[in-house]
Amino acid sequence: MRIISDYLLLHRHEVVWALVFGLIFKVLLDLPITSLIGSGIRRFRNKLAERSAERIRKRIDELKKYKESVAIYLVSDKATIWARCDSFLQF
Repeated sequence: MRIISDYLLLHRHEVVWALVFGLIFKVLLDLPITSLIGSGIRRFRNKLAERSAERIRKRIDELKKYKESVAIYLVSDKATIWARCDSFLQF
């Protein structure tokens, strides 16, 4: 035990610096930093999800427009002509 106390007395400046840096690293690596990292990851995922939702909405709008154009085509005379030609070719 005397050896340890002699060592600490001889190297007290290094021990104090070690304690100071130990406290600094404890404060830096404690919960606030990890929660900041976690919140940053959540924000990034939310941005990706928002972009994905926008792309899905845009695709739905495009498909609705295509559906309307197909419905208009099926009502027109061109669709009935192709249907008659197709039924004629099957015989």
